[in-house]
Amino acid sequence: MQEYPWNWAAIANQERDHKEGWFFGIGGDGRLGLHVAKDGKWIECNSRSKLPLLKWTHVAGSYDPALGLKVFINGKLETEIKTTGPITLAQSVDLWVGLSHTKTFPIRTERAYSASFKSPMLLDGLLDEVKIHSRALTDADAAQAFAAVQPKVAQPLQFRRMPSGPDGPGEFGAVYTRLNYAPEWERHWRVGDHCDILVRFDNSPSRIVFWRGTNYGACYVSENGLWAGDQSLEANSNTTGCYEHMADKKCSFSTAKILESNDARAVIHARYASVGIDGKFLDPDPLTGWGLWSDEYFTIYPDGVAVRHVVAKNHFNGGGEWQETLLYNQPGMRPEDTVDLKALTLANQKGETHTYSWENGPPVKFNNPKGPRNFQHPAQASIQLVNFRSKWKPFIVYEPDVTLIPLGIGPSSDYSKFPCWNHWPVAQLPNDGRKAIVSDKPSHFSLCTSRGVIRRNPEGSESVYLYGMTDQSIDSLVPLSRSWNSAPKASIVSSGIEGGSYDKNQRAYLFTTKDTKTGTLEFSLDASPDSPIHNPAFVVKNWGKRPAKITIDGKKIPRGKDFRCGHQTTADGTDLVVWVKTKSDKKSSFKIEASPTKAD
Repeated sequence: MQEYPWNWAAIANQERDHKEGWFFGIGGDGRLGLHVAKDGKWIECNSRSKLPLLKWTHVAGSYDPALGLKVFINGKLETEIKTTGPITLAQSVDLWVGLSHTKTFPIRTERAYSASFKSPMLLDGLLDEVKIHSRALTDADAAQAFAAVQPKVAQPLQFRRMPSGPDGPGEFGAVYTRLNYAPEWERHWRVGDHCDILVRFDNSPSRIVFWRGTNYGACYVSENGLWAGDQSLEANSNTTGCYEHMADKKCSFSTAKILESNDARAVIHARYASVGIDGKFLDPDPLTGWGLWSDEYFTIYPDGVAVRHVVAKNHFNGGGEWQETLLYNQPGMRPEDTVDLKALTLANQKGETHTYSWENGPPVKFNNPKGPRNFQHPAQASIQLVNFRSKWKPFIVYEPDVTLIPLGIGPSSDYSKFPCWNHWPVAQLPNDGRKAIVSDKPSHFSLCTSRGVIRRNPEGSESVYLYGMTDQSIDSLVPLSRSWNSAPKASIVSSGIEGGSYDKNQRAYLFTTKDTKTGTLEFSLDASPDSPIHNPAFVVKNWGKRPAKITIDGKKIPRGKDFRCGHQTTADGTDLVVWVKTKSDKKSSFKIEASPTKAD
């Protein structure tokens, strides 16, 4: 048995709407049941224990008109219900194996609108030696049947794991590929071999993936396969539920493409519509029918830091939820297997930190100085580190005016200390809220949301964040945050090139070549402890395809892992992109020079 079903999945059944016939199958909680229609009632005989995942289990059900119903697991009687007389058979109804006749919704579905979408429930696993007898089995018959079919391999199945490409570090850059999950899932997708995107790093075993199973939301994957992501731009309705990218089960509205990939950086464009599980928009424009669409641009550098720049084209003035710290569980894992109970560490620009525990459920407030969680929250915290059970841990750096808020949803108390759902990722049924009950399939949970800086303009609204994974403490992220939020000013010394402004949306200084023959750019960065230099990037527009070399404070930096450059061809020309691994809190001088080419 690979996975528990969403509700009741049949091993075999011949029933009509729970009014006629019989059903033998497995419930959403993993219990075996034999159900029959009798005397106008639907009688359920369900096992006390749950079936194990992934392993062969011998199951049997029996109805004797003189004794009643019995269910057996591995040859032993589990439970029985005493009743006598014939059952009410369903006329002109086929016998189905592995699929239920009655359509329903997943158990633990949270919202009425999701419950209105009903589907047949199927058995996801292996079936062998299905037998239907013309007589009722005795206890001895069930024990004998089990003894006769002992499998050579007790566990023929393994958990399916969300795919993230080859293990370990790899050449930096973004590539198109197909990240295969499982044959049963893959065969439904009408895609080719270049439908997903993988970004790898040569200095880190972590990676970033844009995968169909998460509707192309960027996911940050640790060296041991733990996944972190984020919520899309989400809007909500009291009657029809959530409008978000995760409702787009078939990726009808969701895409991702590589805009740039060179030695210095990779840029990925993810686009999606915030739709409901019915594929419709919330409050679409009455004239055009357009609803909420978002473009997310991820500018990713060799140090593993990614800028997430969200641009929303909407007509409700920047409303909705823009960010939610969302984590995934691989099959076979609960949230406690993914993160420590002390799950989140926050820091501010001063370097003050605090770690928050979910031991007693989610914190009420991050800045609550009173009550049962008596602690001092770092004022104006804008950096977070998720305490993954891995060496590499995901982080987010926000703009300074952000407000971080614990997710205000209680835990799945009989399953986890965290609220946990498995209606997404991977799952295909139309559903926007289904609490997990067992770790049979991928699931997700959230720690907090943010109320950040939303910039509004006539074209729409936008926001920006830094993401990545680190094997260092949260203290190491403070200089990164300062360098991005308070970037040191650039002052150009040479002629022929202008600009020098810092673009937070790409974490880069922008220059423009006025004369394409100009081959030298000299400038300084006025760094200080509050505005440090931290692995900066420089984009020189219209530089051409000439190679480049760099000198920092009079020292030449050889081309390699600490100095990388690439070229990006645009409609207006070819730009130079430079990334350098260097850190300083003092004023530093830079010289970028064109290197001679064979043509020269």
